[in-house]
Amino acid sequence: MKISRNMIREIILERSSMFSSKNDESGNAAPLGVFDKNYLYDVLYDDVAMIEPGSVSISKEAFTKFEDALSEAIEALKKDFVR
Repeated sequence: MKISRNMIREIILERSSMFSSKNDESGNAAPLGVFDKNYLYDVLYDDVAMIEPGSVSISKEAFTKFEDALSEAIEALKKDFVR
């Protein structure tokens, strides 16, 4: 399953809006989830698990394809946002 640039944008916007309204215990705005490895893991987990449904693992080749798609998505985000 290829993760499109638009899918990544939607996920980031959806999750960002969830976190932007939350505050930590001290009343400060909570940091954006995109800077938290656990948050990103949770965002991607279900999609990765569906690469080979019904299996507790995926092949090395399938995971390499996922890594390549994710890397390309990150590069596209960098191109769109980093000035």
